[in-house]
Amino acid sequence: MITHISPGIFILYTVQNGQPRFVGYDEHDIRAKVLKWVGRSYRYFKFDNSESAEAAFHKLCELYHTHKKTLDNTRHPEGSPGSAWRCLLCETFEKKERPGSSGRSLAKD
Repeated sequence: MITHISPGIFILYTVQNGQPRFVGYDEHDIRAKVLKWVGRSYRYFKFDNSESAEAAFHKLCELYHTHKKTLDNTRHPEGSPGSAWRCLLCETFEKKERPGSSGRSLAKD
């Protein structure tokens, strides 16, 4: 049970003890985000509170890389708009679209 408001990550499942199907995070209120998703196609969840939004993002990237073959969400996680956060495993970040931009994921050289 999620009892307080904080940043954090979550994993959603369609069956109990099954493969992870969706991973996500919220920078402010993990409880509200989980409640938004559970009950749709996902009936079960696990979560972990984080000390900060950036810490939650990095944990999410780890979960994504660990479970990406079974996930319904296939895009690499994005950091907070305006942040310079990068995945510590692959250094990917989502380039924000600008006029004339392709919007492709970029990796640091």
